[in-house]
Parts: sequence; structure tokens; C-alpha cells
Amino acid sequence: MKSRLTIIITAGVFLIVTLLLIGLHVTTKDEVVKRFQSRQLITANQLSNEIKSCLQNQTRSLEILSSLSAIKNDQSEAITKSLNEYFEYLKSDHLKSINIYDEKGTIKYSTIHDVISLNHSNQKFFSWYNQKENRNKQLITSDVPDVFTQREKSTSFHVMILSPIYKTSSDTPSGFISAILSLDTIFKNFFQSYDISKSSESAWILDNNGRVLYQAEHPEMITFSKNQIDTSCFECHKSFDYVETILANQSGSTTYQLKEREEKLSSYVTLNFNNVSWKIVVNTSLVEVTSFVVKNSIQTIILIIVILLILTSSSVSMIRSSRLKIKAETEAEILREKQAFNLILENAGEGIFGIDLNGNHTFINPMAAKLLGYKVEELIGKHSHTLWHHSRPSGEPYPGSDCHIYETLREGTTHSGEEYFWRKDGSGFPVNYSTTPMLESGKIVGAVVTFRDITENKRLELEQRVIYEITQGVTATANLDELLKLIHDSLKQVLYAENIFMALYNPGTELFEFPYFVDKFDPTPEPVAMKKSCTAYVFRSGKPLLLTQKLFDNLVKQNEVELVGTNSPSWIGVPLQTPSMTIGVLVLQHYEEENIYSERDVKFLESIGSQIAVVIERKRSEEALQNKRALLRTIIDLIPDAIYVKDSYRRKTLANPKEVEFSGKNSEEEVLGKTDEELFPDLKEHGFIAEDISVLESGKSIIDIEGKLIDKNGNVHWLLGLKVPLRDAQGKIIGIVGLNHDITERKRAEEEITKSNQQLSRTIAEKDKFFSIIAHDLRSPFSGFLSLTEMMVEDSDSISKSELIDLSKSMRDSALTVYKLLENLLEWAQMQKGMISFSPGEILLSDLVSFSINTISQRATQKGITIINEIPDSQKVYADEKMINTVLRNFLSNAVKFTKKDGKIFVRSKPVENEMVQISVQDTGIGMDQKDVSRLFKIEEKVSSRGTDDEPSTGLGLLLCKEFVEKNGGKVWVESEKMVGSTFYFTVPATKF
Repeated sequence: MKSRLTIIITAGVFLIVTLLLIGLHVTTKDEVVKRFQSRQLITANQLSNEIKSCLQNQTRSLEILSSLSAIKNDQSEAITKSLNEYFEYLKSDHLKSINIYDEKGTIKYSTIHDVISLNHSNQKFFSWYNQKENRNKQLITSDVPDVFTQREKSTSFHVMILSPIYKTSSDTPSGFISAILSLDTIFKNFFQSYDISKSSESAWILDNNGRVLYQAEHPEMITFSKNQIDTSCFECHKSFDYVETILANQSGSTTYQLKEREEKLSSYVTLNFNNVSWKIVVNTSLVEVTSFVVKNSIQTIILIIVILLILTSSSVSMIRSSRLKIKAETEAEILREKQAFNLILENAGEGIFGIDLNGNHTFINPMAAKLLGYKVEELIGKHSHTLWHHSRPSGEPYPGSDCHIYETLREGTTHSGEEYFWRKDGSGFPVNYSTTPMLESGKIVGAVVTFRDITENKRLELEQRVIYEITQGVTATANLDELLKLIHDSLKQVLYAENIFMALYNPGTELFEFPYFVDKFDPTPEPVAMKKSCTAYVFRSGKPLLLTQKLFDNLVKQNEVELVGTNSPSWIGVPLQTPSMTIGVLVLQHYEEENIYSERDVKFLESIGSQIAVVIERKRSEEALQNKRALLRTIIDLIPDAIYVKDSYRRKTLANPKEVEFSGKNSEEEVLGKTDEELFPDLKEHGFIAEDISVLESGKSIIDIEGKLIDKNGNVHWLLGLKVPLRDAQGKIIGIVGLNHDITERKRAEEEITKSNQQLSRTIAEKDKFFSIIAHDLRSPFSGFLSLTEMMVEDSDSISKSELIDLSKSMRDSALTVYKLLENLLEWAQMQKGMISFSPGEILLSDLVSFSINTISQRATQKGITIINEIPDSQKVYADEKMINTVLRNFLSNAVKFTKKDGKIFVRSKPVENEMVQISVQDTGIGMDQKDVSRLFKIEEKVSSRGTDDEPSTGLGLLLCKEFVEKNGGKVWVESEKMVGSTFYFTVPATKF
């Protein structure tokens, strides 16, 4: 009974223990799978970061290469050199070739000779290049033409990076540049570099459409897409749900199994960069992950047998022993898992550590401790953020609330990117990190952080940025001084450059000049030969020099160099070489410390030395050309003649100040781009167009072109000009150069001489005629006067008193006529000589007319003639009072003289246009015919007749009136009809002009 009870108890205990061990085995297997998937997810993140880092570096390099001026401006020799230099400089296991396409999709240049002239315009990437919205973008594609991949294994993973090329000052791409990358080595090195356990893992890549881009285990699946499946696909695949799961999530883990193949564990993350979105999947055989659990199961069965034997002796002892064994096995399993995990940590090439929910380190691998400058034991249990993430790169405090690593603890999200960590010694360094949450039973219990030092990558980025800035400096700076300052500022981003100078060699003087010199101790030197200086040594050898004290001493012993200026413990110099010659030397130095510069710095400076030399030489050439242009323009602007240039369409492209003045504009900008028809619309009939066309078509110059121009102020200019063809360097006529000399003063002098000659001829003729009239008019009264005096002398005894009175009266009339004639003659002569003073002023016209009427009123009364003054009392004129009085007196005297008794005379005025006043003297006399009217006021015509009472008339008074009226700015004329009367008109200004 007791034995049976013991057996029953033993069997019961055995059954219970067996069930417990089986349950423990299942639980252990699930836990192992879960933990391995967490580690596998970290592996996928690390692989994704490796690929992304490679793409970033190559994309930046291609962007800088596409911006080089030689490539943008299609300079064949420079392009070949730049491609080879960049290919060697950037060459790695990933970069296979660099290719430049023209705008039609044909390869013009390549580091692979066999592919030149091939056309890929039928490829999808060429369609992308032709789309305007892709300006300043880059394309990453796995659709690589076979010609680039045929030399590689079928399992190779190739990608192509494209960047459009734009010529200087152009909005249209002139082609594009591509880099072919092979990412195979990333996978190979990643799974073999530092973790033996990863050798059983493999990776594959999906794009966001479910197409397989890379699958080393099953190359037949490459280009396969889940969207192209058919019923035959299920012969290998039980289900495609795992692919849907991968595409639907950013990251995670899943399992899948192919037919007659072992089940796989897969963890995946999403790689987003530029235009690509790839799923990076890491596979591991489930059997390999759980193999040690299976082995433990065999050990467990043996243990059960042992326990069964023990239970036969004592059930109580068996149960207790079984429990102890189970606990021991569990701890052993945990220990084995911990040892495997520690093995991963110990051999990882990246920093890996774990933190709990409080941010304290729970584990850390040696690489992480080394990168942070601590020992492992100094970090365990210590707060992570406080030790190495407390500040930003600028030194500004970095709150934990902003930290992405802490965000993983709070929200359970995966993060990756760049951060800045701090070492124990206080120095900082940039890192590329990835953080993944640790889960237990679905709850966040901590996070795993992986990171790597990317200082070297950052240095490479800085170097590439410096190359880009220097290349762009030619267009970004106004002069050589600004360019050299830009080069200095750019170099300071990469290495110590507080003391720097550039020595440029002048072949003309054989001296070194120092256009840029920044030094702590030495002043800028004058141009000097520097025969045995270190700078001259670099210039002669054409090779860079990293100077140490030992090397300097050796060169001194060899009589190659000697000390010039202040001694510096650290000195580096590189030649500045263009494709054709060495133009100078770039020197950096440090006065306080040794070994500041390294061979890496030498290679960097040597790699950009030619770039610096080219941009300096180009800027010097530009400045020399600008100076020549400025000198030429100064000379053109200072020449007093009008100078202009026209293009082949006859539009002005240059106009000096005199030409601008002649064009009636205020600035050259108003003249440029316009033709002569636009500038001088009133001169359309001039031969400008024909002259220009003749010069452009025949290529022959036209000289001695004389023309008249009226400027915007109404001034007349006479111009004497020439036009010559403007030719380019090939002799093609591209425009016209013209010059106009102002000969207005000469023309005026010629006109004045001609006018003076004409006036002199006219004056002589008028005087001759005048003297003829005078001789005639004086002869008649003097003849009568002499006859009367002769009669009085000869017949004095026989002449009665009444006859004597008549003779005296006749003599008096003759004397008055002669006196009047002489008086008019004197006034006319004085007028001709300019001896009569001219003093215009404001005159009350009515008073002046009344005064003139009074002077002849006695004679008018004798003839019974009425003179009526109809001038308004307020009427004023602006004229010389004496002259106008003479005019009025003559017109009134003539009116009285030629009006019969009881006649009337009217004096009137009225305003007329141009601020003038018209004055008229109208009589009811005998009038004149039109023949006599047309002869009045002309010195060459003799018009004299007797008055109604036989009063004499000389005709000279009207000539004098005409002179006086015109002197006052008016004009005179007459209207008359025979036996009706005459009206004499004249005008004078109403106000002062």
C-alpha cells in the first residue's frame, strides 16, 4: 500500500514535473524569440543607417561635383581632370563610376571608357531629368542600365544617383551627372565585421511598391513584386501576408516560411532618404535561434529520467530536487542568453548601451565606453543624459524634454539621426545614433541605443563644402580681396588658419606679392624675391610641404631654405597650380604649438590648391579686364565728342555723356536698347537708317557725315560724324561705332560771316540808293532856293514889297523842306549806326497820342481837318517813348498832308495776339493805288508826292518809322484805296517780354 502510494505519488509528481518542464520549455522558446527579434530590429536599424550614410555621402559629393564651373561650362579637359580627381578622391568599395550625360541622354564623359557615347534616353531616369519641377533635386534609383552592372555578380545591388547640371546663368539643364554605386560590400562587411552570430543572418530590400530590390539568398526574386503574383507563386509561398505586414508598418518583426524551407524570423525598418523609401529586412533561421533551446530539451528529458529515479526513492526528495533543478536550469538558460548578449556587446564596432525608464545605464559595451572616454564601470547605473548629452554643440544646455532618446522611453517610438555627445574630458563629437524601445509583456522597460562617431564624415562634408564655396567664390565676390577673404573664412571651418598668407608670383617683376596676409606677428611684406624662404621652396618644387623643426633643419643644411620672418613650430605650404602653371603658394602657420597640422590637412589643401589657383587667376583676369574696361569707359566719357555703339539691330548699346545729351535724355539707361528712330522721331526722313545698313552690310566706314540736330531745349547743333563697323574676334560685323563732333560754333561763325557779308552788301546798296534819293531830293529845293535868291539879288530894285513877301514865303517853304529832309536824314543815319539810345518802358498810349496830335493841330486846323483820338485811357504799351512819338507824328503829319479840307483822321488801338497792341491812323484823304502801297517802306523805291495843299514830301519819314517800330519788336503796314483814304498800322508790345 505504501509502495503503491509511493508509486502513485511518484507518478503524480513525475507527471506534474514533466508538464512543468514542457511548459517552461515553451515559455523559454517564446522569450528567446522575442529577445532575438529585439536584437534583430537593432541590426536592421544599424544596416539602414549604414546604407543611408553611404547614400548621403555620395549624394553630397555628386552635388558638389555637378556645381564645378568646368562641368557647368562644358570645359572638356577640365571635366576629364575633375572627374578623375573626384573619382580617386571619393573612390571606395561602393563607387563604381561617374558619368556625365548631355541634354539628349548621351554619355559625354565617364570614368568607364567603354560606355562613352551610349544613349539612355529611353530610361525612366531620363524622363525624370526632363521634368522642370526636379530642378535642384537629385534622384536615387535602382533601375541601373545593364552596361554598368554586367561585370558584377547577379546578386549585386546597384543604385544610380543623378544630379542635373545647369550652365552659369541658365534656368534650363544642359545635362546631368550620375554616380553608379554597388552596395554589396555594405551587407558583406556588416554581417562579418564584428559579430560572428550575424554570419547566419541575411538581408533583403523591398521598395514601397513591394518590389524586391536585393535578395542575396534568392537572386531569382530580384525585381519580383507582390503585385505580380499568380497561383504558381503559392507553390513556394504559403502566404504573402508577411509582405503586406512589412509594407504597412515603419518597423517591426514577423515570420515567414517558403515551401520545404525552414521558417524565418524577420525584422525590418524603413529607410527614407531623398526620393527612396526602402524596407530593410534582416532574416534569420528560426531553427538557429531556438537550437540551443532544443538541445536543452534533450538535457531536460535526461533530467526527467534522473528525477524519476530519484523520485522512486523518495517522492518528497524528488519533488524538491526537481524544483531545484528547474530553477537551476532556468538560471543557466538566462546565464547562457546573457553570455550570448554580452558576446554581441563585447565585439560590436559601434557603441551600444541600454537605459532604464529613469535614463540610467543598465548595460554598456566597451566601444561605447571608449568613444565616451569612460570605463564601463564608471557608467553602469549612472544617468546617461547628465554624463554625455547635457549640452548642445554650442554649449547651450540641452533639456531632457527635448531629447529624442528620452522620447523613446516616453512614447516607445524608434528614432535615428544625428546628435552631439560629450566625452569625459569635456570634448564633444557628432554621432549617428539609433534608439529602440525595450519591451516586456508589451510594456516599455527601457531603450537600447546604438551610435557611431561621425567626426570623419563631418570633416569630409566640411571639406566638400569648402571646395564648393571656393568654386562659387568667383561669382559670389566683387573683387580679389573679397575672394581671398572668402577662401580664408572657408578654410577656417576645417583647420587652424588664424595665420595665413597667399604669395603670388609676378613673372614681370620676378617677385612674390602678398595680396592676402593675416599674421599675428609679421606685417604684410612688400613684394620680395624670397629666394631661400620656405614659400619659395614650395613654389620651386611644386609640391606641398608639412614643415617640422627637424625637416627645416635638414633643408637649412642642404642650403635649400633659410628662416624668413618669425619662426613657427607648425607650418604648412601648398603650391597654387593652374592647369598651365604654378602661380603662387598658400601658407598656414601656428606660432605656439607643434604638430597642429597633419598629413590629412596636407592632402586636403593639396586637393583644393588647384581650385584656389584657378579661382584666383580667374578673378585676377576679371579684375584686369574690368580695369581696362573702366579705363576705356573713362576715356570715352571724358571725350567731348558724342560716342555711341549700336548692335546689329541698330540699337544703342553704349552712349557717352555727350551722346546722352544729344539724345535729349538724362541718363545712359534711357538711351540703351533704343534705335535712332525711337530717340529722334522727328528725323525719320534723315539718312540714319541707310547709313547704318550700309556700314553693317558692306563693312565700309562712312566719314564726314554732316547733319543738324535740335536738342530738347530747342537749341540747334550742327554735327560732323563718322560710322565704322564693329567686329568680333572672328572678324564678324556685330555692330557700329559712331562719333559726332559738335561743329555748331564753326557753323555759326560761317553763318555770321555770310550774314555779315550779306548785310554789308545790302547796307552798301541801301546807302548807295539812299544817297541817290538824297541827291535828288536836295537838288530840287536847293535849285528853287538858289533861283529865288538869284532873283532877289538881280531884281532887288524892281521887286515890290508884296512880291518880296511872296519870295520870302517861297524861300521859307524851301528851307523848311530842306530842314525836314536833313532832320530825317540825321535820325536815319544815327539809327543805322546804333547811336540812338533805346530805352523802352511803360507808356500810357492815350497821352502819347494826344501829345503827337497837339504838335500838328495848327496845320490840321488850317485845313479844317478833325483828328479823333479813340485810344482807351487805360491802354498801356511797353516801348521807347521818343521813337513811338516820332512814328505817330509822321503818320499824323502824312494823314493831314494828304487829307482834303474838312476831312477826318481817326487814331485807334486794340489788343492782338502774342501780347501785342495794334495802333492805326486812318484818314479820309486821297489814298493810293496798290502799286504805290507796295513800294512804301522800301529804301530802294522812291515814293514821294505833293499834299492836297501842294505840301512837299520826301518819303524818308516812313523808312524811319519802319526802323523805329521794328526796333521796338513790332511791324508796320498800310492799307489804302484811291480817293477813299489810307490807314497806317503798326504794333508794339503791351508788356515787357
